[in-house]
Amino acid sequence: VIIEESCTSIATRVWDCAVVTTKWLERRSLLSQMEIGMSSSSTLVPDVATALKLNVDPLKETRPTQVLELGAGLGLLSICLAKMGAAVLSTEYGAAVAHLKKNCVQNNADVSQYYHGASPTTTTLSSGSVLCRELDWYKTTETLRSLLPLENDTPIFDLIVVTDCSLSTRDSIGVLDMIQRYGTRGHTKCLVGLCREREGTSFFIDNAQKLYPSGVSVVPTAEYHEQYQTNRHIILLIEL
Repeated sequence: VIIEESCTSIATRVWDCAVVTTKWLERRSLLSQMEIGMSSSSTLVPDVATALKLNVDPLKETRPTQVLELGAGLGLLSICLAKMGAAVLSTEYGAAVAHLKKNCVQNNADVSQYYHGASPTTTTLSSGSVLCRELDWYKTTETLRSLLPLENDTPIFDLIVVTDCSLSTRDSIGVLDMIQRYGTRGHTKCLVGLCREREGTSFFIDNAQKLYPSGVSVVPTAEYHEQYQTNRHIILLIEL
């Protein structure tokens, strides 16, 4: 994965929380596949549905695993998810969208260019690709259907991911609002990477536990990738 950074805003740099979360997901995926009977790690290809035990089996014949990333920044996690076979809708705001799209193009993951004038029989999201869109958490009028606007799109996300987006209480409120808006109760899972030092982190955790009292679990630090062991970050799994 090739990521080109810029110092123009906080959204155009790769923050360590995204790296920690991405490496944990990659490790989790490989270990999960070994657990189900694959003996040689040299032959494994990371798979997000296997890693997180997503509820997509009944629909796998008709569509790929659909993922929404909130506050994607430069797209590290989105690109890696695409390389794991997912169909990713990657979102940012303002000028950051151009940087996000540029990195997805450089990694041969962006598919936006193929959908200008696409017919209603062409699905917006496809396996192994990223579609970049602008999404304002605070002023959005988007609906689940309008995010996936073509007629045969399945308006459901199997997974929502977000990392290091708890800079303030307002940001945490925005993220939780987006999870409630675009997640589907009883189906969607969320993967959330948080930095303990951020102002809004405690607020996010407390309110996630109130919204989903039996659905929030903390990934043990011991399960992080061995080269990215840290106590500065928290990885949450949330079942809606």
